[in-house]
Amino acid sequence: MNKILNLIFIIFIELIKFTISIKESTLPIREIKLSKTTEYNAYAMPIQIGTNNETLNLIFSNSRNSTSIFVKSFCEYNIDSNTTCYNTSSSSNYSINDETIFNDSFSNEMSDIYYIYQNTSDTIFIDNFLIGYDAQFDSIINYNSSVSADHIFPPSSGYIGISEVLIDNQIFGSLMKKITEENGSNIFAIDFRNYLMDLGGYKDPNKTLVWSEIDIDPKQINYTFSIYEFNICGANILSNFSSYFFAEITTDIPCLLLPSTLFIYILNYFNLTCYNFYCTFPSIENLPSFSFKLSENGRYFFIPLISLFMGYDHLNQAKFCLQRSRHNIFFEFGNLVLSNFYVVFDLENRRIGLDQSQNQTNSLEQCIPKKKCIGDQTFYEPGNACNNPNCYEYYFLQLDESTKECKKSTTSIILFFLILILFSVLEILTHCWELRLSNKAKESSQD
Repeated sequence: MNKILNLIFIIFIELIKFTISIKESTLPIREIKLSKTTEYNAYAMPIQIGTNNETLNLIFSNSRNSTSIFVKSFCEYNIDSNTTCYNTSSSSNYSINDETIFNDSFSNEMSDIYYIYQNTSDTIFIDNFLIGYDAQFDSIINYNSSVSADHIFPPSSGYIGISEVLIDNQIFGSLMKKITEENGSNIFAIDFRNYLMDLGGYKDPNKTLVWSEIDIDPKQINYTFSIYEFNICGANILSNFSSYFFAEITTDIPCLLLPSTLFIYILNYFNLTCYNFYCTFPSIENLPSFSFKLSENGRYFFIPLISLFMGYDHLNQAKFCLQRSRHNIFFEFGNLVLSNFYVVFDLENRRIGLDQSQNQTNSLEQCIPKKKCIGDQTFYEPGNACNNPNCYEYYFLQLDESTKECKKSTTSIILFFLILILFSVLEILTHCWELRLSNKAKESSQD
């Protein structure tokens, strides 16, 4: 009887789990229209604050772990001295509807971020760590409720931060967590090309979405994932380094950032002129694409260089949003990079999914050709260089500069035999000398 009851109980539990899974899988996707700032391809979300429901545009950073609100009118960035434009004293008393807006003490670390956004207008900058600071951020009310004081509330459309702050390996304290909980799902997606965000699920009608490997280090603040075979002009710049590198998604920046150790190798295949915040090239025609894979045997995804185009400089050179990374072991994918993909974020499994349905071109017309090695040279792919064989590791061999081959050195052979003869003569002379001394010693003893 007990076995039957246990069996019924197990079946009942499984039915409940099945019902919940069906419910979760059929949750409607909430499609949100994103707004875009006038400069540098940043995406913002309108937020209503206070009893009068005043709407402000917020840019959410996904890589900071402290709450900061930044009002553009308080920007005092000095480009010559590279000092921060954030003026804490000016903005600390800023208020909306008689409610003081909180500012923390960590904002001076963000001068690089504020430089990028300094030309945007009517924008407030905020990151997504919201616990324990101000009653203004204590809760986010349900979408169907009315706005009340001491709440921030996303109205009908907008964009929210795409990163989580992790405490004790748990997603905790972020605005994105609150929003996804209200939508009953830990998955959301962004489509910057079409200015859309999907909350509560994702779209994959053609079954072409590819998932990254699961993040094994959940203490990372940003979304990190592994990329394999990062190519430019058909060359894998990761070869001779590692089979994979880490990449992270960040909405702080619009650019593609490469680790410093790898950045120089891009210039060996494409003749860019690079400065602190961008690189230039004379033309935007027939440009190559970067490519990478999410797994060792996976399909390629492409980042066309033209997608990083950001206008012309004073010399009429095309500018591209390509920089050295702040981290030597990370690629960083900013907003312009993300605009090439439909990006899905799986918060529970710490992985991202990419879909790239549009056709991609990868012209090699402007690329620097790969060096052609001769003789015994070996090709060093990241540096687009031919390395000479180390002939001097072997006896009687030297490098032939014309053929780049290791050949026998006549001079070395002659010198070797001369030294051998010299040592032999010295050995004979030494032996004769010893015999002579020995004979003299015998003669002396006989006397």
